[in-house]
Amino acid sequence: MRRAVVNQARSVGRRRVVAMKHQHRLVAPTVEADRTGFADDREMLAEALAGLPLRQREAVVLRYYADLSQEQTAEVMEISVGAVKSNCSRGVAALAQLLRKASQ
Repeated sequence: MRRAVVNQARSVGRRRVVAMKHQHRLVAPTVEADRTGFADDREMLAEALAGLPLRQREAVVLRYYADLSQEQTAEVMEISVGAVKSNCSRGVAALAQLLRKASQ
């Protein structure tokens, strides 16, 4: 019994040494910080959102900021799921264009 305990303890120790040796490979490389939290970016986004037609703005905000599903968004807006999809698609495209213009 003593021998089994000693062998198990040694095995655990060896695994820890190997894990520590190769841990740097497991760590994800650092990614650039998300800039959407900065005040200037938020202001620019708010202005671009204000430039969207009401239905598109409502669909984009409910889907991507309130994080509602397409079905939930359709229910809140009292429109079909297909209309939510098209409003979101058009809204995101228009938003991208407005943001491109604003950043230039």
